Amino acid sequence: MRKTVLALTSIFIAAALLTACGGGGSSADGTATTGAVKDVIAPTVTYMTPATGAAGVAIDSSVTVTFSEAIDPASINQQTFTVSGVQGVVTYEPTSKTAMFTHPPMSTNSTYTVTITKGIKDQAGNSMGSAYTWTFVTSSSTDTVAPAVISVAPMALNVPVNSAITAAFSEPMDISTVNGAFTVRETITAASVAGSTEYIGGAVTFTPSVVLKGNTAYTANIATTASDLAGNRLSATNSSWSFTTSSLRDEIAPKVIVGSEIPANASTNAPVTSPISIMFDEPIYPFLFGAINGIPGTVLFDYTNNRVTMTPSQSLTPGFTYTGYVHAADLAGNPMAEPYTWSFTVQRPL
Repeated sequence: MRKTVLALTSIFIAAALLTACGGGGSSADGTATTGAVKDVIAPTVTYMTPATGAAGVAIDSSVTVTFSEAIDPASINQQTFTVSGVQGVVTYEPTSKTAMFTHPPMSTNSTYTVTITKGIKDQAGNSMGSAYTWTFVTSSSTDTVAPAVISVAPMALNVPVNSAITAAFSEPMDISTVNGAFTVRETITAASVAGSTEYIGGAVTFTPSVVLKGNTAYTANIATTASDLAGNRLSATNSSWSFTTSSLRDEIAPKVIVGSEIPANASTNAPVTSPISIMFDEPIYPFLFGAINGIPGTVLFDYTNNRVTMTPSQSLTPGFTYTGYVHAADLAGNPMAEPYTWSFTVQRPL
């Protein structure tokens, strides 16, 4: 997976680090070291569904948790991944480093607590530094709405031959149904393109094994066998799209579009419930790391406008100044030349 970080100081947003004066902080991504260096870094939770404090969660929606690094599958089970008062089945998908808790329908309008215990270990044997818990509240119904593809990239002419292909969904998906559903073919010959898929925070990305052919039309498709966490199959609308390559590679680093920041740079009246958002000059490879004070938020990728938005799972602190930090990579794997930062202050109550 291409490494991308977005955060605040007192806020940490996937692809950017948001830090607030007067408190907060960020957590290490926990990626295991390689080579002769021993891995001594504990794994951490980087994303979960439902989000912390989420309300109106469908009673049949599965619970997922994604980790900062590859986990020992034997350490993820019904004892180390629990949902209060619910019996379920725990599975682990190694490519995305995501575990899923599937269960019978939960009680309506009820609060549930998810616990990830210290018994979970990475592949070097490092245990979680501490147990991780969060809560959510169910609705009074099941989820019967089909998920949909809401934006894709690339979808144009003159696409670099070394580009990956990505699609964002309208809601969290069952990873086990997504990975085999994404195909890319030459439009005229129908020749299949070899590659691998990666599901990250509501977006799936297909990376070809070799560069694409130059000046060639391609068709990407996500089969309707892909389903959401309640088992609803993907809508066929917008699930297939085409693009045409140029003869060139993309070797240029992506840039943040200055002035696109939400909240605006140097603003002093950001609402406590403000989303954290920023635009780029080209499509960005999906990233996962986004949190406030170590609590992950929900990340949405809008490839129509090349905008990434994190919805915080907790309110921002009135009067605090937050500094956003973003360091992302594009679909060709080119990282930003240097991190981009911006700051804003949350308004105080009147």
